[in-house]
Amino acid sequence: MALPTAEALFDTFFAPWHPPEEHEDGNVWLRPDFEEIELPPGTHIRVLDRLTPEGRAAAGARVAGMERAAREDWPALLGVSGEPGPAWLEAFDRWATEERVAEMLKTARPEQSANPILVLACEAGALTGGLLLRAHPGMQWLVDWPYWNSAVFDLNTRTRLHVFAWAVRRFAAGGAETPLLARYETALKLLRGG
Repeated sequence: MALPTAEALFDTFFAPWHPPEEHEDGNVWLRPDFEEIELPPGTHIRVLDRLTPEGRAAAGARVAGMERAAREDWPALLGVSGEPGPAWLEAFDRWATEERVAEMLKTARPEQSANPILVLACEAGALTGGLLLRAHPGMQWLVDWPYWNSAVFDLNTRTRLHVFAWAVRRFAAGGAETPLLARYETALKLLRGG
């Protein structure tokens, strides 16, 4: 079974969970890997935030919950231990073979929020984002709703990293060619000016 494109995977497993008005506005699409944001000097990043304080709290709680879920699920799933780090991403990349992803796609039910594609992609995105925040102080979550549209944001470079989109792409056709660990390392290099 050939894996779907990242866009098709997003349309099947993520887009149906977006509110109907976002479909009407054309706001339901797979985010790019990263964006450089134009922010005039002195502008607060809150201008990039479209959520209410309650919505921000709810989205932040979901992102944190998915990172906790990865910490709980991945040791048994991937055979990792200790504090999460780049080795966890490497283990995830080894585990997520095309054959394994194809098998998951055969049984995953897009209408169920607990389907393994959505859950594992969200766990991978949240964990990757958490690792970036710990490795590069000064970054922060810029949460959005649905929570998989949240991104890690670096104010110094004004770069928004769509880590959940990285995870969706990892499960799609060609995903093994750009593993999560490589994306993580490339992002850190970019943020550190290397």
